[in-house]
Amino acid sequence: MIGSDPCILLADDAVDDLEMYSEALSRRRLRVVTAADGAQALEKALVWQPSAIVLDVGLPDMDGIEVCCRLRAAEHTRNIPVIFLSAYAEPSVQARARGAGGVSYLVKPCLPKTLLEEIFTFVRSTGRVA
Repeated sequence: MIGSDPCILLADDAVDDLEMYSEALSRRRLRVVTAADGAQALEKALVWQPSAIVLDVGLPDMDGIEVCCRLRAAEHTRNIPVIFLSAYAEPSVQARARGAGGVSYLVKPCLPKTLLEEIFTFVRSTGRVA
C-alpha cells in the first residue's frame, strides 16, 4: 500500500457510481484509486497494493470475475479482500464471483454506507487497515 492512509481500489465502468462511492470512501479518510475496466483494475492492484478491492462484475475488456481470478493467482494480490458490487443480482453470478475468490457480493443499488461497512468488515479481519 503506497502512502499512510488505507487505500481502496474501486473498479466500475459507471462514472456516476465511481464518483458517488469514491466521495463516500474519501470522506472516511480512505484513499481511493479508481479503474474503469478490468485491465486497469489489475494494473492498479499490483501497483497500489490496496487494503481492499471493490469490483463490478460487468467491467469492459475483462469482467470482474476474471479480474478476481487473476488477482487470486498473483502472489502480491492473492490475499487482498475483493468485494463485488454489481447490478447482477442472479444467484448464479454471485456464486461464480464467490467461487473466484470474492469475499462478499453487494447488489446495486447499494448505499455507500453499506459498502463502507462491508469494506471495514473485511479489511479489519485481515489486518490490512490499522
